[in-house]
Amino acid sequence: GAVVSDYVFATKEDAAYALSQLEHNRPIDGWRFPVFDRSQGKWCFVNYAGKLAFDGYYEAVTHYANDTGDVATAKLDGFWCVLNGEGTRISIPVFVRTEDAALAGREYDLYTNFTDEDREEHAPDHWLFPVQEPETGHWGYVNFMGQWVIDPLFEDAKTFINRWNNRVAPAKLEGRWGCIDHTGRFVVTNIYNTSSEAFAAGARWGDENKF
Repeated sequence: GAVVSDYVFATKEDAAYALSQLEHNRPIDGWRFPVFDRSQGKWCFVNYAGKLAFDGYYEAVTHYANDTGDVATAKLDGFWCVLNGEGTRISIPVFVRTEDAALAGREYDLYTNFTDEDREEHAPDHWLFPVQEPETGHWGYVNFMGQWVIDPLFEDAKTFINRWNNRVAPAKLEGRWGCIDHTGRFVVTNIYNTSSEAFAAGARWGDENKF
Protein backbone atom coordinates (compact mmCIF):
# COMPACT_ATOMS: atom_id res chain seq x y z
CA GLY A 1 0.00 0.00 0.00
CA ALA A 2 2.97 2.35 -0.12
CA VAL A 3 2.63 5.35 -2.44
CA VAL A 4 5.21 4.94 -5.21
CA SER A 5 4.45 8.18 -7.06
CA ASP A 6 3.28 11.64 -6.11
CA TYR A 7 -0.31 12.60 -6.92
CA VAL A 8 0.45 14.50 -10.10
CA PHE A 9 -1.13 12.48 -12.91
CA ALA A 10 -4.36 13.90 -14.33
CA THR A 11 -5.81 10.55 -15.48
CA LYS A 12 -5.64 6.98 -14.30
CA GLU A 13 -4.22 6.07 -17.74
CA ASP A 14 -1.25 8.39 -17.18
CA ALA A 15 -0.67 6.92 -13.72
CA ALA A 16 -0.96 3.37 -15.09
CA TYR A 17 1.57 4.23 -17.79
CA ALA A 18 3.98 5.52 -15.15
CA LEU A 19 3.43 2.33 -13.16
CA SER A 20 4.27 0.24 -16.22
CA GLN A 21 7.64 2.00 -16.46
CA LEU A 22 8.31 1.17 -12.82
CA GLU A 23 7.30 -2.47 -13.27
CA HIS A 24 9.61 -2.81 -16.27
CA ASN A 25 12.53 -1.40 -14.25
CA ARG A 26 13.05 1.48 -16.66
CA PRO A 27 15.70 4.02 -15.55
CA ILE A 28 13.75 6.62 -13.60
CA ASP A 29 16.09 9.48 -14.52
CA GLY A 30 15.57 8.90 -18.23
CA TRP A 31 11.78 9.20 -18.12
CA ARG A 32 10.14 12.61 -18.59
CA PHE A 33 6.38 12.96 -18.66
CA PRO A 34 4.41 16.23 -19.07
CA VAL A 35 1.92 17.07 -16.31
CA PHE A 36 -0.07 20.16 -15.37
CA ASP A 37 0.90 21.53 -11.95
CA ARG A 38 -2.28 23.12 -10.56
CA SER A 39 -0.40 24.99 -7.84
CA GLN A 40 1.72 26.75 -10.49
CA GLY A 41 -0.94 26.88 -13.18
CA LYS A 42 1.68 25.65 -15.64
CA TRP A 43 3.14 22.51 -17.19
CA CYS A 44 6.28 20.68 -16.12
CA PHE A 45 7.96 17.31 -16.62
CA VAL A 46 8.09 14.55 -14.01
CA ASN A 47 9.63 11.11 -13.76
CA TYR A 48 7.40 8.08 -13.17
CA ALA A 49 7.58 8.63 -9.40
CA GLY A 50 5.87 11.98 -9.98
CA LYS A 51 8.95 14.01 -8.99
CA LEU A 52 10.20 16.90 -11.10
CA ALA A 53 12.52 15.57 -13.80
CA PHE A 54 14.10 19.04 -14.01
CA ASP A 55 13.22 22.60 -13.05
CA GLY A 56 11.03 24.57 -15.39
CA TYR A 57 7.37 25.52 -15.76
CA TYR A 58 5.75 26.37 -19.08
CA GLU A 59 2.46 27.54 -20.58
CA ALA A 60 2.30 24.39 -22.73
CA VAL A 61 4.59 21.48 -23.58
CA THR A 62 4.82 18.51 -25.91
CA HIS A 63 5.98 14.98 -25.18
CA TYR A 64 9.50 13.75 -25.55
CA ALA A 65 9.50 10.90 -28.07
CA ASN A 66 8.63 7.76 -26.06
CA ASP A 67 9.08 10.01 -22.99
CA THR A 68 12.82 9.29 -23.10
CA GLY A 69 13.75 11.20 -26.28
CA ASP A 70 16.31 13.94 -26.68
CA VAL A 71 14.05 16.91 -27.49
CA ALA A 72 10.63 18.34 -26.66
CA THR A 73 9.02 21.74 -27.19
CA ALA A 74 7.72 24.16 -24.57
CA LYS A 75 5.83 27.46 -24.67
CA LEU A 76 7.16 30.44 -22.76
CA ASP A 77 5.76 34.00 -22.88
CA GLY A 78 3.61 33.06 -25.85
CA PHE A 79 6.36 31.51 -27.99
CA TRP A 80 7.72 27.99 -28.40
CA CYS A 81 11.27 26.84 -27.76
CA VAL A 82 13.16 23.53 -27.82
CA LEU A 83 14.24 21.63 -24.70
CA ASN A 84 16.94 18.97 -24.62
CA GLY A 85 16.74 15.83 -22.49
CA GLU A 86 18.02 17.63 -19.40
CA GLY A 87 15.41 20.37 -19.74
CA THR A 88 17.89 22.98 -20.95
CA ARG A 89 16.55 25.39 -23.56
CA ILE A 90 18.53 24.80 -26.74
CA SER A 91 16.61 27.45 -28.63
CA ILE A 92 15.39 30.92 -27.79
CA PRO A 93 11.56 30.98 -27.51
CA VAL A 94 10.79 32.58 -30.88
CA PHE A 95 8.64 30.03 -32.70
CA VAL A 96 4.97 30.88 -33.18
CA ARG A 97 3.97 27.27 -33.89
CA THR A 98 4.96 24.18 -31.96
CA GLU A 99 5.42 22.40 -35.31
CA ASP A 100 8.23 24.80 -36.24
CA ALA A 101 9.88 24.35 -32.85
CA ALA A 102 9.56 20.57 -33.19
CA LEU A 103 11.21 20.72 -36.61
CA ALA A 104 14.05 22.79 -35.13
CA GLY A 105 14.37 20.17 -32.39
CA ARG A 106 14.71 17.40 -34.94
CA GLU A 107 17.42 19.32 -36.77
CA TYR A 108 19.24 19.85 -33.47
CA ASP A 109 18.97 16.12 -32.79
CA LEU A 110 20.40 15.36 -36.24
CA TYR A 111 23.19 17.89 -35.78
CA THR A 112 24.28 16.48 -32.41
CA ASN A 113 24.55 13.01 -33.95
CA PHE A 114 26.66 14.16 -36.89
CA THR A 115 30.37 13.47 -37.07
CA ASP A 116 32.68 16.48 -36.60
CA GLU A 117 33.16 16.64 -40.36
CA ASP A 118 29.40 16.64 -40.98
CA ARG A 119 28.88 19.33 -38.35
CA GLU A 120 31.26 21.62 -40.17
CA GLU A 121 29.46 21.04 -43.46
CA HIS A 122 25.98 21.37 -41.95
CA ALA A 123 26.42 24.22 -39.49
CA PRO A 124 23.37 25.42 -37.50
CA ASP A 125 23.00 28.41 -39.83
CA HIS A 126 22.29 26.02 -42.69
CA TRP A 127 19.01 24.97 -41.03
CA LEU A 128 16.66 27.93 -41.23
CA PHE A 129 13.08 28.48 -40.11
CA PRO A 130 10.70 31.37 -40.91
CA VAL A 131 9.80 33.46 -37.86
CA GLN A 132 7.75 36.64 -37.52
CA GLU A 133 9.31 39.42 -35.44
CA PRO A 134 6.53 40.48 -33.01
CA GLU A 135 7.31 44.20 -32.81
CA THR A 136 7.51 44.97 -36.52
CA GLY A 137 5.44 42.09 -37.90
CA HIS A 138 8.18 41.41 -40.46
CA TRP A 139 9.52 37.96 -41.23
CA GLY A 140 13.05 36.59 -41.21
CA TYR A 141 14.78 33.28 -40.58
CA VAL A 142 16.38 31.74 -37.49
CA ASN A 143 18.56 28.68 -36.99
CA PHE A 144 17.46 25.79 -34.77
CA MET A 145 18.74 27.70 -31.74
CA GLY A 146 16.31 30.53 -32.46
CA GLN A 147 19.04 33.01 -33.47
CA TRP A 148 18.45 35.38 -36.38
CA VAL A 149 20.39 34.39 -39.50
CA ILE A 150 18.36 36.39 -42.02
CA ASP A 151 17.05 39.61 -40.49
CA PRO A 152 13.26 40.15 -40.39
CA LEU A 153 12.87 42.32 -43.49
CA PHE A 154 10.14 40.51 -45.39
CA GLU A 155 6.38 41.04 -45.40
CA ASP A 156 5.86 37.26 -45.31
CA ALA A 157 8.05 34.17 -45.57
CA LYS A 158 7.66 30.42 -46.05
CA THR A 159 9.69 27.31 -45.26
CA PHE A 160 12.68 26.47 -47.44
CA ILE A 161 11.64 24.21 -50.31
CA ASN A 162 14.55 21.80 -50.07
CA ARG A 163 15.02 21.46 -46.32
CA TRP A 164 18.24 19.44 -46.47
CA ASN A 165 20.00 21.86 -48.78
CA ASN A 166 18.05 24.86 -47.48
CA ARG A 167 18.24 26.05 -51.03
CA VAL A 168 15.39 28.51 -51.64
CA ALA A 169 12.38 29.82 -49.76
CA PRO A 170 9.41 31.92 -50.91
CA ALA A 171 9.50 35.42 -49.41
CA LYS A 172 7.37 38.52 -49.95
CA LEU A 173 8.75 42.01 -50.38
CA GLU A 174 7.08 45.16 -51.75
CA GLY A 175 3.85 43.22 -52.19
CA ARG A 176 5.32 40.54 -54.47
CA TRP A 177 6.66 37.03 -53.92
CA GLY A 178 10.02 35.62 -54.99
CA CYS A 179 12.51 33.14 -53.57
CA ILE A 180 15.59 33.80 -51.45
CA ASP A 181 18.65 31.65 -50.77
CA HIS A 182 20.07 30.95 -47.30
CA THR A 183 21.81 34.35 -47.27
CA GLY A 184 18.54 36.24 -47.78
CA ARG A 185 19.33 37.22 -51.39
CA PHE A 186 16.53 36.94 -53.96
CA VAL A 187 17.55 34.29 -56.49
CA VAL A 188 14.05 34.23 -57.98
CA THR A 189 12.95 37.83 -58.49
CA ASN A 190 9.95 38.92 -56.45
CA ILE A 191 7.48 39.35 -59.31
CA TYR A 192 4.80 36.78 -58.36
CA ASN A 193 1.36 37.44 -56.90
CA THR A 194 1.24 34.32 -54.70
CA SER A 195 3.64 32.23 -52.67
CA SER A 196 2.59 29.11 -54.60
CA GLU A 197 3.72 30.68 -57.88
CA ALA A 198 7.03 31.63 -56.29
CA PHE A 199 7.29 28.12 -54.83
CA ALA A 200 6.94 26.56 -58.29
CA ALA A 201 9.54 28.93 -59.75
CA GLY A 202 11.88 28.30 -56.81
CA ALA A 203 11.57 24.54 -57.19
CA ARG A 204 12.62 24.79 -60.83
CA TRP A 205 15.51 27.10 -59.90
CA GLY A 206 16.61 24.61 -57.25
CA ASP A 207 16.57 21.72 -59.74
CA GLU A 208 19.05 23.59 -61.92
CA ASN A 209 21.26 24.96 -59.12
CA LYS A 210 22.39 22.10 -56.89
CA PHE A 211 25.19 22.30 -54.36
